[in-house]
This record gives sequence, C-alpha cells and structure tokens, in this order.
Amino acid sequence: IMGNLSQFMLGNVKTLHGSSVEPSLAMCANSVVAVYRSSTGVTSNLYYKAGTINNVGVLTWADQDDLYNDSGETPSVGLNSNHIVVEIHEAAGSSNKLWSHVGILDPYAKTINWGSGQDTGHSGYTPSVSVIYIQQQDIAIATYTSGSDANTVYFMIGRINYSNSTVGWTKLSGGTTGKNPKIAVNNEGKVIFVADSETPNSDGTTSVHIKKGQLTNDLTNITWDEGSTVLSSSCMGFADVGMDQDGNLAFAYQGPGIFVDAITVGESLNYPIITRYGRLDAGRTLTLNPEAFGPGLGKKPSIATSIVANTGVVAILQETPDEAGAVITSNDSKVFYASSMVQSIHSDRYQWMSHYQNRSLKQLCLPAAHDAGMSVVGYCTNLAGIYPTEDTQTQDLGFKDMLDNGIRYFDVRPAWFQNGSTTTTYTGHFSDQMGGVGCLGLKMKKDPTDTDDGVFDGVLNFLNENTGTEVVILKFSHYFLQVARSGHIDNANVFNYKDQSSIDTFKPLVKGLIEDVVNFFEDWLFVKPNDNKRLVDYTLGEITNRRSKVIAVFDFVELPTMNLNDMFSNSGVTDQDQINLNNKVLASVYSYADYFIDNSTVEQPVMNNCQLTVYDHYSNTDDIKVMVKSSAPSDTNHPGQRYLYLQPGNRSADLYLLSWTLTQSTSDIVVGTPAIRVLAAQANCCLGSYIQQLFQDGDITWTYLPNLVYTDFCDYYMTDICNFINAVLNRE
Repeated sequence: IMGNLSQFMLGNVKTLHGSSVEPSLAMCANSVVAVYRSSTGVTSNLYYKAGTINNVGVLTWADQDDLYNDSGETPSVGLNSNHIVVEIHEAAGSSNKLWSHVGILDPYAKTINWGSGQDTGHSGYTPSVSVIYIQQQDIAIATYTSGSDANTVYFMIGRINYSNSTVGWTKLSGGTTGKNPKIAVNNEGKVIFVADSETPNSDGTTSVHIKKGQLTNDLTNITWDEGSTVLSSSCMGFADVGMDQDGNLAFAYQGPGIFVDAITVGESLNYPIITRYGRLDAGRTLTLNPEAFGPGLGKKPSIATSIVANTGVVAILQETPDEAGAVITSNDSKVFYASSMVQSIHSDRYQWMSHYQNRSLKQLCLPAAHDAGMSVVGYCTNLAGIYPTEDTQTQDLGFKDMLDNGIRYFDVRPAWFQNGSTTTTYTGHFSDQMGGVGCLGLKMKKDPTDTDDGVFDGVLNFLNENTGTEVVILKFSHYFLQVARSGHIDNANVFNYKDQSSIDTFKPLVKGLIEDVVNFFEDWLFVKPNDNKRLVDYTLGEITNRRSKVIAVFDFVELPTMNLNDMFSNSGVTDQDQINLNNKVLASVYSYADYFIDNSTVEQPVMNNCQLTVYDHYSNTDDIKVMVKSSAPSDTNHPGQRYLYLQPGNRSADLYLLSWTLTQSTSDIVVGTPAIRVLAAQANCCLGSYIQQLFQDGDITWTYLPNLVYTDFCDYYMTDICNFINAVLNRE
C-alpha cells in the first residue's frame, strides 16, 4: 500500500532447545521445520523439530527428535508445498564433505520420515538449501562456499526422488564470492541469494549483498540479474533470507556489536539481530523497506516467511545472546525462536496520528521518551562529572528529530541552574540518592548563541513545519535546582523537590515555567472544553480540530502544597495582562500524577482532582532478565514489566505506561558501566518481540493495551512498534 510499511516484530523470546547451535528454519504454508546441531559431546548430533504456525503468527512445536541419528555441522533445511524436506550439512570433524537427507513431513503428526544420509559428491562449507515444487517436480537448490579461502560460492540443483530418499545433485558452472551464503527460491522459480562480503570493512564489520535471479525453464540453471543490492553496509553478517510463494521477503542478519564498556572499548556484549522486509515482484523488481528493524539480541539468525489464510507470517531462529554483564561469559548455547504476523503500518511517522483522529488517547499506543531532554549533557555534579554521558545521557535526538520520528509523549524534567543572580531553566537527569547526582541537559528555551535547540524550540519547529493533526504531550515532573557554589559550576548544591524544606524554593520556579509554556506555545495548546470528560477520552480529532496541538501537564502531586487554582488565582489581581495569563493557564495547563503507589506515597492521586493519571512503575534493575519477567517478583522492589502489565489491578489510571527502561545501579553509576546507552540497546532490542508475544497470548486488546511505551534512546522503530499495535487493533 502506498505510504505504508509492511512490518513484523521478532526477537529472542522463547527457547526452542538448549545445548544447541547453528539453527536453520524452513516454512511452507502453515508447516514449519527447524534443524540444528548439539553443542555438547564429542560428535555434533543433528536434531529437528516440526511444527505449525497460524495466521496470527503463533508457533506450535512437536518434541525434538534425532535427524536419522546423524551428526554434522552448519545444517540447513528446506521445505516445499509437497511436504518434501531436504537437509544439507557439512560432515562432522575435519572433513568438509557435504551430506544431505530427504524426508517427508507429516504436517498433522508434526513428524518427518527421514531417509538415510547421502554424500552429495561435493565438498564445502556453510551450505544453504531451498526446496520447491515446480513443473510437477520436487527440486532442491543449494549454495555453499569452497576453495582454499572458503570465499568462492557455488550452486547446486538437485532433483529429488522421495521414493528412495535421494537427490541427484548437479553442480553449476561459474559462481560468485562471499561468505555465509543463503538462498531462497519459490514455486515460480524466483531466486534470492544473500552473502556476506568476502573482505571485511576496516572497522571489522562487513557488508551484505543481495542477488536475484530465475531458474531456467529446463530447471538446470539459474539466470542471474545484473548487479546486486546492498542489504547492509556495516554489520557482522550471517545474513539469511526467506521468501514466500508471492515473492514477499524477510531478511535477518547480525548488527554491529554492543560494547559493554564505553570508557575502554573492550569485549562486545552482543549483537542485535536486524530484520528487514522486502518484495520481489513478477518482473523481479526488488523493493526493500527503507529502514531495518532491530528486534532482539543473538547470533546467526535463520528466518522464513509464509502465507497462512491470506496473512503473511514470519518466524526466526537464532543462537542465544551472550550473558549480559561487565565481563563476557560463555554462550549458554540455546536456540531461541520467535514469530510474528506481517502487518501494514503507516510509514509517515511525522504525521502518523492523522490516521487515528477518531481514536482517543486511551485507545492508542504512543511512543514515549524517558528523560527526553538529555540528548546533551553538561553542568554535572562532581560524581556524575566522572562519567557524564554514561550515567546521565538518555537520548540521542533533540525534540524536533524525535517528533519527526513519531515520538509523541515526552518526560521533561525541569532543572534550574542558578549561578549568582542568573537563573536558567534546563532539563536535567538527577538521582535522588547520594544527595542528588546528575547533569543538566537541554535548555527549555534556546539562547541566540546556542547550537542545540531548546525543548520548546524543537517542539515549535515541528509544529510550524507539520501540517498534520498531531498531539504532543509534554509531561513536566522531577524538579531539581542546581546552585553554583562560589561560582564553580562543577561544585554545585543540588536541591531536590522531594525535600519538603525546599518546597518554597520551587514554587516561583514552577510558576514561571508554566507561564513560559503558555506564552511560548500560545494557541498551539489544547484548551479543554467545559465538560466532564477525562482528558484521555477526547478523540484526537476533538483535541486537534484540524491542527496539531500540545498538551502540557505538570506533576503537582510531587509538590503537595502547590496547585494550579491557587498559583493562578485572580483573587486580588488587578493587572489585566496577568489576569489574562492566569485564565490561559487554567484553561490550557493540566495537572498530572503517577498512579503507582510506592512506599513513600501516602495517598493515591484523586482522579477528580487530577486531569491526567498514568500508571508508571519501572523495574528498577539493570538486568534485562528481571525487567522482562512475567512471573511474580521475589523482590517487590524489582518487578518485571510483563508481570506488572498482566495485573488487572494496575489499570485504574487514565493511561498505562510500559516502562521499558533499564536503570543503572549505584555501583554502575560509580564505575560508569554499563552505560545507559548499553542498557537501552539491550532493552530496545527486545521490545518488539515481547510486544508480539503479548499479542500472541491475547494480552493486548482495545481495552487492555500499553498506552505509552517508555524508552531511552528513542528512534523511529519505537514508533513502528507502537503503530504495529495501533494497526492490529484497528484491523488495518
């Protein structure tokens, strides 16, 4: 569809089998076959699992079984519409002979009747096979590398005789170069081939290229189109491709490594598995989604796609990611799997809300930026100044760029910097512990000499350039004041809004900030009608009225002696300009409260006295395994986000916020590792796959969904994840 993207969300969700590596996956219609080898023992035993996938992407597997009690390395599997399965692998040990098996799949019993192993008559490494049913014949097409440097790629075509479980292999003349070749062919004879470059880039990464071709009419050769297409110019390779019978394509490969220690670059923690959607049309024109999607951590992915009940589905296998931590531990040798339906989502991220004007905020999922103003770092306290970016930077993009990428909800944390008689309003990221540790970020308003736009400037630039009907929510909370001591900005006193003795200090600062918001955005602010509806129950169309709007909400629960009506009362005010400003504030600024009740909260926020309440409970951990847990926590201070999401009792607020952020521990802050950026890379890579699992388990519905998805280092694919949810719920 013009203006839309086809998207799927995959990642390291569930364990297929332990003590296993080098997975390969094949799909045809709703049948699925996986092969892999053991990572333990003297010989590398081969195993398989068969299963089914339905039209919403739910995979169901039968038990593991031996693959004819055979052994080998780098196995690959193909499956055709005639239920014929072909597996090919390197011989175990030092031999590089290529062996194959033919099997017949029973799709109901989810078992395969394998024939004995067959020497293909050829030798090589990292083979890949695809199986099709064409011209009433079962045909296998394979590729592998050979030669002294294992960089020469060859191709074979095999005619399958399933009655005696053999393949008559013919090696094709000519070839190409590359590493880790993979091939996909469909029943129309279209061929897609991917391989890593034989020569690495100077930084140790590699590039991945795509070639396309067509089986000849006599099924004896492949006619390759001229040239190739770059899938990625900087990754770690191990690319794979799947193609369904309509020419829809799914690609996967290892992205560049994530480093544990950003101070002294050392061991790579892991690799994000990057996926990409594409299509090969009837004339063999290749189109690719303009951007890749990073769905999970892992290694050596195998991806496949199919059509079930007129719906595209995709599945992936991958080796387990390494354990997270400051020191790399050994790979625990599991194979993970995930699956997804293919969903069309809106590609115009800068105005995606225009497609949902009949929906309310409560009926949508919005991408949200945690600590949104921390794309730059400066004016740090002593301890934070040791590792300022590692400990306090939470975003890469300014507000204009985040808005262009589709982010619509912003966690803005005001921090006033006072140096002598001058007070400037910034954003900030400070910890409540250790007397207040942190740094300042963006200014609220840009000075003429500043190179970075301030918060307000970035938002206003977006509004002025965007002719759509978007809703931008600015949530102000976590107020801090930093006062330079004796003129030394790196040795400042930090005043915390939670310290009740400092509460009177914040009153004029917050009041001035509210007035700045109203004066700066003027008629861009949403003026709530004089009725009894909750803010979240207005449709986007009612909020925007054919023009983008800003909703500004301030957390006054954090400042219990302050409220809007008292701060901007006209009682005793005679200045007409001030009266007009007070009226504007009361009409267009809203009160906010977190609905989560922690140990320091005395009372729940009262809905009638607060115009926006949000359930917001973070996992309070730097461990991804803790954050993603769905089981009840052993320590209530460290609950998993999926566990919190699944508790119906957490749904009393106006909106539910899925806080998908990992938090540095005190020891992390002291040593500067793992940095927030590294923690965010782990969390963000896993987000799409866990959202997909919630869909498959029936835990996302019109009335039960994450309204806000909170992340550090927001980018376009956070918007894509949220719009995947919106598109599925809207049945687009």
